[in-house]
Amino acid sequence: MKKHAMRTDRLPQQYQEATQALLSKTLRIYPRTVAFVVIGSVADGTCKPDSDLDVVWIHRGKRKRHWYDRVDYDYDGPIELVVFNLKQVRNQFRQHSPMAHALQSGLVLYDPERLHAGWMKTSLGLPTRHWIDTTYAFMSRRLERGIDSFQQESRFHRRFCRQAYECHCAVSDVLCRAVWNLVRLILVVQGHVPMSKLHTRQLFLDITRGSRLHSALDATILVHHEKRFCRIEEAREMVYLGRWACDWLRKSLGEPTDLKRSLC
Repeated sequence: MKKHAMRTDRLPQQYQEATQALLSKTLRIYPRTVAFVVIGSVADGTCKPDSDLDVVWIHRGKRKRHWYDRVDYDYDGPIELVVFNLKQVRNQFRQHSPMAHALQSGLVLYDPERLHAGWMKTSLGLPTRHWIDTTYAFMSRRLERGIDSFQQESRFHRRFCRQAYECHCAVSDVLCRAVWNLVRLILVVQGHVPMSKLHTRQLFLDITRGSRLHSALDATILVHHEKRFCRIEEAREMVYLGRWACDWLRKSLGEPTDLKRSLC
């Protein structure tokens, strides 16, 4: 193998061509790229035919503000680029974050500086309390934004949407992402490091009881996978799950450290 070869041949066949094209163009435009690493379900072997490919792009220095236009990145496509500079990656490892765990066990596509070999020598424990507190505070704020979007759309829905097939309401995907990350945070506090959607779902089913919680998580996973806004009924269940998650975290961690009042 050439030293700087792009090893997209390690991927399932359906991802290879599109991934090779996107990452090769990214590398040409951003030659200070130091690694491409696949994480998530493709990396751990739990992917389905319609699974997204999560690729962590690590680079030195800064990138242009509209980098996604320069590399023709399609946010709605099957490839999900997660972008970090090298300083941010080092911080992830200092905090033993789930991203650090994912990178350590990830599938390397490009790594000329052998960063992954160094990561493999790093002993990772559970995420630090600083990471937990920061994530808790940030996702609590985002949940509030998501609930605001739901409440606004609900008022419109009650007034104007007479029948389900006439409804065009759309709740911000901020709600979905906040709920998803709060659920993952609960698992971390319980002593787990979720590595993929399937892994997260199984852990959540193992530690919780209640069909509504489980169906709300399934709705969250579906919207997250499809990268879209939430329908009213989906959002209602996500609000239920998000408030439950905040209540659970409040009992375990107290109030978010940088907020004066509860956001849930």
